[in-house]
Amino acid sequence: MAEKNQKLKIAILGTRGVPANYGGFETFAEEVALEFLKSGHEVSVYARKSPFQLKKTSWYQRIRVIKTSTIFHKYLETPLSSLTACVDACFRSYDIVLICNAANSPFAWILKFTKAKIAINVDGIERKRTKWNSLGRLWYRLGEKASSVFADRVVADANVIA
Repeated sequence: MAEKNQKLKIAILGTRGVPANYGGFETFAEEVALEFLKSGHEVSVYARKSPFQLKKTSWYQRIRVIKTSTIFHKYLETPLSSLTACVDACFRSYDIVLICNAANSPFAWILKFTKAKIAINVDGIERKRTKWNSLGRLWYRLGEKASSVFADRVVADANVIA
């Protein structure tokens, strides 16, 4: 994918952002971003913001944090933030986009209009959780299918999920 010493522009989207204050994908995004930085790459992590919040970009430990708009609602937050992040990423010339969580995959097709390679880190148990109603489970199922269609690589951070 890259020459040994080539500096890559990498984006990580599909989380609430960094620093990791919420859950597993946020911790994953922060730790992976810091490892990419150690290897000399440029890293942006997408975060979520209210449409009324003006500040769009900040920095955390040399990671560019890009905040795109969403509506903070149990069923709308993830799809809307994924949509706005994918659209924003199209205008930033990334080499690699790492999408966390299959729920963010239905909009990965937007990134196919760029030169970026797309990797999607899936969480194979999410749609089986009781906290989701049938619409939420259907969205996760769509995300699982979209991951297999739009990703250049599908990755998992646990053997049981792989």
